[in-house]
Amino acid sequence: MSYIVQRNHRFYVVAYNGHDPITGRERRRWHPAGLDRSDAETVQRRIDDQRPTTTCERSVGGFMSTTWLATKHGLTRPTASRYRWMIDHDIAPRIGRIHLDAL
Repeated sequence: MSYIVQRNHRFYVVAYNGHDPITGRERRRWHPAGLDRSDAETVQRRIDDQRPTTTCERSVGGFMSTTWLATKHGLTRPTASRYRWMIDHDIAPRIGRIHLDAL
């Protein structure tokens, strides 16, 4: 997950890099993306495509993103998007790799 920021007539792509294990704060990395928004969108797509996918289905992260989320019928689009975001940014980085058998 990343987003585009314009500062001082330059564009940057800010990529989410999980949580700091000590402080618990979110880590983000700023990537210079040029002077044009279309260049920044290209960099953003490249960064998002390189991002690793969610862990296997037998893990907590995989279960939450495939099985659990699929059972939530009737969600509005913003709610489903927010659930996906919370799984990708809060659950998967912290406990997503734990296998379901270990619980």
